[in-house]
Amino acid sequence: MVEHMIRGLLVDLDDTLYDYEPCEVRGRSAVRERAKDRFHWSDAEFETRWSAARAAVKARFHGPSAHHRLLYMVELLGAESPELLSIAREWERSYWMAYLAGSTLRDGARYLLDTCRRHGVKVAIVTDLVLEVQLWKLSHFDLFRSIDALVVSEEVGHDKPHRAPFELAAHRIGVPLDECVVVGDNEKTDGDGAKACGIRFFHAKTPQSAAGTTLEEILSELRKLNRWND
Repeated sequence: MVEHMIRGLLVDLDDTLYDYEPCEVRGRSAVRERAKDRFHWSDAEFETRWSAARAAVKARFHGPSAHHRLLYMVELLGAESPELLSIAREWERSYWMAYLAGSTLRDGARYLLDTCRRHGVKVAIVTDLVLEVQLWKLSHFDLFRSIDALVVSEEVGHDKPHRAPFELAAHRIGVPLDECVVVGDNEKTDGDGAKACGIRFFHAKTPQSAAGTTLEEILSELRKLNRWND
């Protein structure tokens, strides 16, 4: 791997810039309450049905659609009528509203992005899932002012670690791929994606994993590599 001045930062979103797990628990709990009110499902019954719906969607789709919570709701409800489809849409909205409620960026996240951009490094978010949902998240976290581009796997038809999302991100920020690095929490999706592109991977630490380094430590390493003085 040839060392270059780093001019592009390709950063994962979910569980890298914020903590995913508590958000997902809040979202699922909101749907569970809706199901309890309408169908009188117990908590255990809901969790069984939710797990089965999620597994069915992931078995049917192998790519961005496999993450789509609206498809989870459709499967959960067996939504074969317009009424049930309408409920599925309502439940998906409830999921994401609860998911984002009270969620904040991880310590050091905005400072990492803003410092890199202040030094002329272009920043792109490279994330799986669908565009609409990831735009909600960027708006909630007020991240549009801290990045130069966004690439969502839905746009290229492939989840990470496929090269396509990273290649499109490098193109959008106008930086050769070999002058970019990847920052993410997942060694398989983010790390293997970086490896497929022949570029460096910075493994971000999360509360669920002791492996990796903090965002502050990643920024410190970038300072050394690019010889920033401030």
